[in-house]
Amino acid sequence: MYGGDVIEKVTVFGKLAAKLAHSLDFDVIHAHDWMTMIAGMEIKAQTGKPLVVHIHSLEIDRGGAHSKGWVYQIEKKGMETADVLMPVSDFTGNIIREHYHIPGHKIHTVHNGIRPVTPFKSEKLAERKNGFVCWSFNTTKRT
Repeated sequence: MYGGDVIEKVTVFGKLAAKLAHSLDFDVIHAHDWMTMIAGMEIKAQTGKPLVVHIHSLEIDRGGAHSKGWVYQIEKKGMETADVLMPVSDFTGNIIREHYHIPGHKIHTVHNGIRPVTPFKSEKLAERKNGFVCWSFNTTKRT
């Protein structure tokens, strides 16, 4: 699915998304990570609408502090262009400030999994039917 030149595909996606944006009515541009930042920047340049970028991971996470190649440059330019950055953790927000030199007023952490979950215990019960193991799950809520 991602064979060939991924960077070229991301660039083409950005151009196609910007072209499509001409026919849509929207108030905010929302992009995720570097693969959609080019599209977000193109659409913002065309429309002047605010760009919000949701950051899950960064090139610094994948390649270390000295990883400053093409992906890093796209991330940096995208974050500079964005009106709001929403990293998924304070840790990622600190990386954005320290390694990309983005001002803190643009960074607003939005944690993944914000809804509380009631913990439960699950017991797997196995039974043999016609030579096959069949599993059923018995879940009980903890008190």
